[in-house]
Amino acid sequence: GRVVRGQEQEKKYPAALLRRVMRLVFEQHRARCSTDAFAFDGGHYLYSVQPLFLDEEGAAAQASSFDVTVPPHEGGGSAETWVVEPKMITLLNTGNLDEWFRNTKTDMPAEILQALNEIVRSTKADSCIVTSRSVFDPMNSGAAPIFGGYHLWRGWYQSVRPVVQGLVINVDLNFSAFLHEQSAIDLVQKILAAPNGTPFDARKSLAVHHFNLLTTEMRGVKFWTTHTGHKMTQTIERISGLADQISFEHDGHTVTVANYFRQKYGIALKYMHLPLIQVKRKNGFSYVPLELATIQKNQRRTRLVTPRQAQDVIKLAAVRPGPRLNQLREILRGLDLNRGLIASQVISCDSEPMPAPNARLLPPPAISYAQNKIVQPSDGAWNIRNCSLTACTTPLRAYGVLDLTDMRPDNVRSFFLQLSDIGRASGYSMSAMSDNLYTQARGFKPGVFARLYKAVIQRFKECQLIFVLVDNPNPEPYRSVKLLGDTQIGVVTQVLTKRVVQGANAMSCAQIIQKLNYKVGQGGKNHVTVMPRNPALVNSFENRPFMLLGADVTHPPPGSGDSNPSIASLCATIDRNMVRYVGDIRIQVQQRQEPILTIADMLPSLLSRFRATQRSMLPETIIMFRDGVGEGMQEAVFGAEIDQIRKGCRSVDPRYSPKLTYVLCNKRHHTRFFAKDRAEADKNGNCLPGTVIDTDVTNPQYFEFYHFGAFALQGTAKPTLYRVLYDECKFSPDQLQNLVNRLVHSYGRCTRSVSMVPPAYYAHHLATRGRCYTAAEGETAMEARGAGGPVYAMPSVQDVIKGNMFWI
Repeated sequence: GRVVRGQEQEKKYPAALLRRVMRLVFEQHRARCSTDAFAFDGGHYLYSVQPLFLDEEGAAAQASSFDVTVPPHEGGGSAETWVVEPKMITLLNTGNLDEWFRNTKTDMPAEILQALNEIVRSTKADSCIVTSRSVFDPMNSGAAPIFGGYHLWRGWYQSVRPVVQGLVINVDLNFSAFLHEQSAIDLVQKILAAPNGTPFDARKSLAVHHFNLLTTEMRGVKFWTTHTGHKMTQTIERISGLADQISFEHDGHTVTVANYFRQKYGIALKYMHLPLIQVKRKNGFSYVPLELATIQKNQRRTRLVTPRQAQDVIKLAAVRPGPRLNQLREILRGLDLNRGLIASQVISCDSEPMPAPNARLLPPPAISYAQNKIVQPSDGAWNIRNCSLTACTTPLRAYGVLDLTDMRPDNVRSFFLQLSDIGRASGYSMSAMSDNLYTQARGFKPGVFARLYKAVIQRFKECQLIFVLVDNPNPEPYRSVKLLGDTQIGVVTQVLTKRVVQGANAMSCAQIIQKLNYKVGQGGKNHVTVMPRNPALVNSFENRPFMLLGADVTHPPPGSGDSNPSIASLCATIDRNMVRYVGDIRIQVQQRQEPILTIADMLPSLLSRFRATQRSMLPETIIMFRDGVGEGMQEAVFGAEIDQIRKGCRSVDPRYSPKLTYVLCNKRHHTRFFAKDRAEADKNGNCLPGTVIDTDVTNPQYFEFYHFGAFALQGTAKPTLYRVLYDECKFSPDQLQNLVNRLVHSYGRCTRSVSMVPPAYYAHHLATRGRCYTAAEGETAMEARGAGGPVYAMPSVQDVIKGNMFWI
């Protein structure tokens, strides 16, 4: 049907506004409504268990039309007349879902799940802030302040899902940042606050970068004013200009914004040095002084939080298993689905968490180091004292140090001596820092970096690495360092913060050495996992040449427009131990495109490097681990990418057709598990690393399982969901689960297991590195704008370092 305002053409309206209009239909036309038990998705669909609307004779109507008077809402204005024209679309038979559970090889009736989700969501739609799958209750949000003028709210995620035992409602805690009501000047002071939270002094003038930051943070924020005599709500377009400098024509005269407010409203502005709010109008822009604006309450932040805000979010959102479970029980009691107007007629729900009795604990693999020394992990970690790294083929001697901090050279020299000593104890040879190849500079300058690189070349005939010491782990100069080193000069770089250098200890130095062993040269291996002793768990493909692939796509942050591209990456193993990788990256043709349509272009070069290390043989088996694909996109992504892999293989040799297996790795889900017995949990109460759940709560349509790969240092551990979409290797569940368990212990940067298999993890690192090669925040990576949309540009990684794991 249609919902339109007055004489306007049909268009997209905010969901909250449409829900309000739909409620008024049932209030103002009660005689023509059979019931008020309905669920509305805030867009196109109404759901009920009986025909909702009646004709003039009281019979069920297939189509209706209602004129609705919508009184003014907050922000002033006058009453409006809306036209609502609902129309019966279809009847949904829940018996189709029962049929699907009896035969899961048929297509799942997704429209029934969608209806059930809307019905569950409708129980809180009128009193809470509802997003696509999350709900936030303003009266029970546990709001806690975070940096930048926001508060972190605790809400919950909810979704009706099919599992082996039937339908379940997946509920989990969810957190999001919201603005509370405050003056616009207060918000500005908090956005520009010092890192410790001290508000910016509003008496000071602002620099250009302050204007840019305020525009980035405040664009799209709603505010209200009352200086006109009534409350008026508007939206910020940008922060720009000063009241005594911006002028415009008014009543035949040119006036400044300051004079306009003095003459029109008798308001003498107090903060003439602060910028103005720019509001978009049909015929241009208008300006509002910050001191007259009040930020509207309960606005959810839609863009990513800043790195400084993320520090606060992590502290507040890291809820341990016990408290988390108690909070979820409280939320479930509050949902009370068994009493909802429509939900109670459709579903019956147990408010207690569902048991998963068939979880299993896989034993950790043994870890092998040089001289066949074996270490046994415990709780996902192991100690390498008195162990030498498995292979250290390339000593580090030709390197320079670019110091962008205010540290004393003696302290830097001591750090590199300590690093060299720790490396030597691990079997890694690293020369002491040369004073002649140490350069101090204030601020990153490409010319200084290039001169240091040339000085290393002049002395050693090669440059293996450049260390760059920085004050803080900020995006800059990190991005500029990687852009210059990877794509322009062709040298591996290692960025270290002042805090790491000054607080160096044996553990932190050992982690740096492990990264260097992979980055420098093309043969370093820190450790390898030992194959299982049980023959039933050994994969037959490991006896022949094989390759693991990992793929990921990173998208620009929300709110960034179309100025920057999505970036795809592909990583591949080139050794039998599954620890040496090579990789490649490409720009996605369309922004936010998930299927990687350039695999066929990237794969041949990876196969070529595999062949160079494996006696000219090609892998007979390829196993793809794909990260970051949502359920709604999985079939499209899988179909496109499996074809791309085959095409890439045929481009190497038309007869080349290896066995393929395609596995999705997903951590972007909301399924949590809680150990019932303390003996089954780690010291924080989380499920132990190696825990596998592959029955009861998995989707019966797929070969899938949940795996806890790592020890969670804080909060409640989240397992990775592995879903097999294609399998020519004919894995048994035990074989694939044990392969995953081995792989998560083979991550090269530390002596801990990780939450996701390294092929996908490294692909994520590489795609994130590709973000450094595109435009910085606030800039654009567009090369042109064609008929099909933006055309993006990204420089290529220099060939000299492509064989290194430079991204690790």
